[in-house]
Amino acid sequence: MQWTAGDNAGFCPPDAAPWLPVNEHNKHERNVERQQADGRSLLNLYRALLTLRRETPALHAGTLTLLDGTPTHVLGYMRRHENQSVVVLLNFGKKTANIPLENIGAVLLDTSEVAGVATRAVTLPARSAIITTCG
Repeated sequence: MQWTAGDNAGFCPPDAAPWLPVNEHNKHERNVERQQADGRSLLNLYRALLTLRRETPALHAGTLTLLDGTPTHVLGYMRRHENQSVVVLLNFGKKTANIPLENIGAVLLDTSEVAGVATRAVTLPARSAIITTCG
């Protein structure tokens, strides 16, 4: 990951030579400086996931149960720890998936701006994921 769109992609001063070549073709689009400013960037998604995992005991200390009845292109599982339950749904398919679920709670993280959450089902767009409370 490049640091900036500037000379040497921010790895070293402009008058120094980096020890590895800089990818001049994408340093303007793919760099930390640009992704920090984009709330929907991959960098910020990873930061949000790490924060959520750190602050949600069920995601790092709980049991894992695979969910039955999800479409073939959807991986769904529940994590539980003490009185906390969290559902993780990942749609690897090319089409929107409707996943029936009971007792869906608050959305903790969503990679899509158009996922639909009702009390008994989640509508998950293609190639997206959602993490919700449950119970």
